[in-house]
Amino acid sequence: MGLISDSVSAASAKIRFMRIAFGLAGEGQRIGSREVSDLLDDLSRSGRQTYDWTPTGDLQRRRIQEVFLALLCLESAMPHGGVISVTRPDDDPTGWEVSGPARGTHPDPGLWQILASGEGTETVMPAHVQFALLPSLVAERHGQIAVTEQDGSLTLRF
Repeated sequence: MGLISDSVSAASAKIRFMRIAFGLAGEGQRIGSREVSDLLDDLSRSGRQTYDWTPTGDLQRRRIQEVFLALLCLESAMPHGGVISVTRPDDDPTGWEVSGPARGTHPDPGLWQILASGEGTETVMPAHVQFALLPSLVAERHGQIAVTEQDGSLTLRF
């Protein structure tokens, strides 16, 4: 019964995560930071990744959608798992920084170029749709994504 309960909890967390990442995010919708933190904690219990979530307060659902898509991008480059950190830089309270122990050579270096440039999204395979959707949403809403790789880690800023 314990295994079934754990499986149901993991599936529920993944569904909630995907609803935010790929669902419609209306203008003005908000999500509490505690709700996001709890969701990421639930995901951590069943996966290789854990999440260091530091933002506080109520957050725009549209921005959380972008963060969740960025998490999916980083997860695809972390075959052995690790800790993904999500912060909001002090010098840019509207910006986000998502980083983790990942390599830009996985799953495909071209995907990281698409993420940074926003160009070539039509060539992205369905399994990597987050690499096409994230730059489109960020460009439409407020800017572009900076991808930095150094010392075995990737950082996405937007």
